[in-house]
Amino acid sequence: MKSPKRGVQPPEAEAGRKVILAFMDLGVNDMKYALEALHRVYDKARKSHGEMMSHELRRLAAAEQKAAAVKKTRAKPKPTHRSKKDRKLTWSGRGSMPRWMREEMKALKLKPDAFLIAKR
Repeated sequence: MKSPKRGVQPPEAEAGRKVILAFMDLGVNDMKYALEALHRVYDKARKSHGEMMSHELRRLAAAEQKAAAVKKTRAKPKPTHRSKKDRKLTWSGRGSMPRWMREEMKALKLKPDAFLIAKR
């Protein structure tokens, strides 16, 4: 927002000055009632704003919990090695070497590269 030039009052200042002058024309009792009415309006607006903010915070917290509750899953890794004897036995290359592969390597005297599945 641009700052006003020196000596030039913003329009809000003029409106505020009019309100103050009108307020000064009131008697003491009228001032008291006017101030009480302004106070009630202010309190109502403050409470309304507070309720709105607390509702919004609850909504955001619930959305955050819901997002955290969603379990993220990864795709199962594709097999990279296959048994020479049983085509159903596969291994993804992760973790320790399976027993069937160790036994076949020993029996057939092969290296792990011999069990690799050809990529298409």
